[in-house]
Amino acid sequence: MSKNCHRKCEHGPASWPQLHSFSTGLQGSPDLKAAKEVASFLGTVHHEYVFTVEEALDALPDVIYHLETFDVTTVRASTPMYLMARRIRASGVKMVLSGEGADEIFGGYLYFHKAPNAAEFHAENCRKIEQLHLYDCLRANKAMMAWGVEARVPFLDRKFMEVAMGFNPVQKMCRDEAGNPRTEKWILRKAFDLPSERSYLPQEVLWRQKEQFSDGVGYSWIDSIKAHAEKVVSDQQMSTAPHRFPVKTPRTKEAYMFRQFFAKHFGENSAAAGCVGWQDSIACSSEVALKWDKAFQGRADASGRAVAGVHVQAYDKSYQTASQSPAPKKPVKAQAHRLKEEVVTVLRGLAALKEQVKNADDLTGEPETEKMRVEIDEVLKRQTEILEDMVKSTESFPRRWAQFELNTSQRMMKREAEPGIQDTFNDAQEMLRLESLKAWVTAMPGSPCSFPGIGKTMSRRRISTAATLLLRSNCWDTTVQAYRFHIVLLVSEELTNARAVGLVERTRLFGNLNAYAYYFAELLVGTPPQAASVIVDTGSALCGFPCVGCSHCGNHLDPLFDMKASSTSRTLPCGPDCTRCDAAGCGYLESYSEGSSISGLWFRDLVMLNGSDADNHPVEASLGCHMDERKLFYTQKVNGIFGLAPHGITGRSNVLKDLFKDKAHVNTAVFAICLAEWGGELSVGGYDSRYAALGSHMQWLPLHHTGYYGVELKSIMFDTHVVGSSEEFKGRTVVDSGTTFTYFPAKVFHALRESIIATCQGSRCGAKPVGNDCWLLPTGSRPAKFAPIFLTFSGGSGQDDISVRWPAQSYLFRRGMRGVDGFEAWCMAFASNGASPETVLGISFFMYKNLVFDTTSSKLGVEDANCPQHHHSAQVGMETFSSNDNPAVEEHLQQGGMRHLGLVLGCVGVVLLLISLGMFACAFLSTEEENDSTDNLL
Repeated sequence: MSKNCHRKCEHGPASWPQLHSFSTGLQGSPDLKAAKEVASFLGTVHHEYVFTVEEALDALPDVIYHLETFDVTTVRASTPMYLMARRIRASGVKMVLSGEGADEIFGGYLYFHKAPNAAEFHAENCRKIEQLHLYDCLRANKAMMAWGVEARVPFLDRKFMEVAMGFNPVQKMCRDEAGNPRTEKWILRKAFDLPSERSYLPQEVLWRQKEQFSDGVGYSWIDSIKAHAEKVVSDQQMSTAPHRFPVKTPRTKEAYMFRQFFAKHFGENSAAAGCVGWQDSIACSSEVALKWDKAFQGRADASGRAVAGVHVQAYDKSYQTASQSPAPKKPVKAQAHRLKEEVVTVLRGLAALKEQVKNADDLTGEPETEKMRVEIDEVLKRQTEILEDMVKSTESFPRRWAQFELNTSQRMMKREAEPGIQDTFNDAQEMLRLESLKAWVTAMPGSPCSFPGIGKTMSRRRISTAATLLLRSNCWDTTVQAYRFHIVLLVSEELTNARAVGLVERTRLFGNLNAYAYYFAELLVGTPPQAASVIVDTGSALCGFPCVGCSHCGNHLDPLFDMKASSTSRTLPCGPDCTRCDAAGCGYLESYSEGSSISGLWFRDLVMLNGSDADNHPVEASLGCHMDERKLFYTQKVNGIFGLAPHGITGRSNVLKDLFKDKAHVNTAVFAICLAEWGGELSVGGYDSRYAALGSHMQWLPLHHTGYYGVELKSIMFDTHVVGSSEEFKGRTVVDSGTTFTYFPAKVFHALRESIIATCQGSRCGAKPVGNDCWLLPTGSRPAKFAPIFLTFSGGSGQDDISVRWPAQSYLFRRGMRGVDGFEAWCMAFASNGASPETVLGISFFMYKNLVFDTTSSKLGVEDANCPQHHHSAQVGMETFSSNDNPAVEEHLQQGGMRHLGLVLGCVGVVLLLISLGMFACAFLSTEEENDSTDNLL
């Protein structure tokens, strides 16, 4: 029972089980917020499931299989429900109550605002109810039963329907008898509008307008599907759609994508003709209701977004409660006839803005470079094209305005400057720059928001004055002004990113968890520059590689570095900081517990990140020149190591700190690593926010970096099962890109492993188990049905804990198999750390994330990301690598007990974390010290 019932019961506290509630959506979705408010008000045990766009896109083929339809609106609405059903079932619940039927009975869909009269309104009610078994109820039932969850529908109780359908339809309409607009399902809401001491729902939720169909789970959901479809469906495919799909031909790329999934399951056209219910519709309307508004006819988008002028401002909020008096506001639609003219004015203002930005040297504190001017030109050109497109179609303006109302204060007025994407201004100055851009766009002749005295070039004092006037004015009362705000926001954000490019150095990363077991970068060292491939390792502080004259060095990707060929090289003499001195100069020796070691001489030279970006610049740094390599260092394919750890080696400053000292080109002590399945990107001085996955946001964890990068891990949860709590995480947790797998204390590892195995028995996760640690999936697919793992970290003193999602495509890794046509193995990319209480978050944790190390503020940023992929020209083939791997792997796979590829080959040391397991794997590639054995391997 809920606390609300406890408050009302007269016979003492109830002893019944508590009521559970469930909601799902993208991060920050309006439905999640409203559901949380209701759950808190009623005192339910609330389960909030946040999914990502990528997770939902991966599920689309399965959703269409279970729904047996390619109808766009149905698939959009069913995908979040399908994902939620999986989580509900995992929690042990088999039956839930759902709200299907309420919108049909009471006219809750947005298109009901267009009903011309009560008779048409009632007729549409009846049509929708009669078709429920073909559409909404069928959709909900299939989406839930895909995971064995029964959804019951109390609104469709026969007695309830008899009462509800007996109401005068005038009482249900979205307008009162005087023609004033009011919110949907008004009569149902009014029945619950009781005094606060007897209320059943919070007022702000009771009178909250229905979100447009599928927007409730997140405004970016529909846009994300469309954007994905644009990438995967070509114009050529659309032009031939009538020939490939003559039955119920798709009219949009999104519909074509869904139809392709359907065809793979059920065939091209016969199933489409006989099995799929089909009718033209807008926002779930019947075909008859399309006649209510000419704008409905011929629309390709069937969502509620086609119902212009009814969301947020279309109804009079004075009709929400009896305590408010009628005072109808002027609806947005009344201003629509001015829209095109106003937007054309914005275009002219944007052209003026282009000239102003070019001439506004005082914005940066230093003259703009020619390259920056070109970048600004390109940004403004793109935004001009967007504006011109928007002139052609104005239906989405009200929705955009509603969104801006919700997030203006978060995204603009109270914007938190994040490290790496801000210029040399402090937070206040950055805000001032953005406000000045707003002022520029709105300060046009004839505009209600014009400000006198703003010239082509603006001093800081004038910018401040303009921004203050703007904030105090009523410039954001119309849709047009909201749209101007949207354009400024885009321009401002892109300019911010463009400016950051000049202050960030970056380089491509190469490698792969399976084929290499590490990721590496290329450095250019010396004058003239010589290439050196180096493993990117946040657990080490040494940057070194073998040099000419080495007595025992392996065969690596790049030639040995020749100090004599560099005019800027110089060896370092012995001094107070030197711990290993001989006649040749100051030396070093680094040894590891499994027997690997490197030794050599320190030298100084120019070093530069060898990125695709011409903005990288050389700095002088202390480097290690290997003269002797043993075991892993000898056999690894890359030349050396690029240590990014905060501690120094034998008193020497590491290369990262030398890069940070180059204030002319790197403005913040921040670096970021973004890893894809193959390759990625390392940036120094900031990070690229454009890689952020849709629906994701940067989360900041306190970072401890005395000798290593550490965070405080508090718990781990798989699906709904807590597999590790603070009791198990008493040792430190290290973030280490030099370790391939992620390593947990033994107890946590076994609990997590067993939980995944139990959850994915048989084919419940869409894959066939092979051994205890691997599953077979169709070649080229991803483990979309595996639930994510959630790691909860301390948010710092007095701050909320932070939950980080670890998706299956990261905690499992793709490993090819021979002899199994059409399938490949995905194996666990985490393991036990044995008796050690420490946790090491290795490469598998990094993958598909942008990890931002802010060494000044001692923060670690974590954000889901679409990291760039890069393949090295001397790519190690996966099959070639695998054929030189541990012979035990194939044997155990065949016996049903496949062991992990990765083993941590050393422990976290006082000075230095261990080098990547990939060096161990690659050890077998050497013919000098190891014998190849290729007969029984994957």
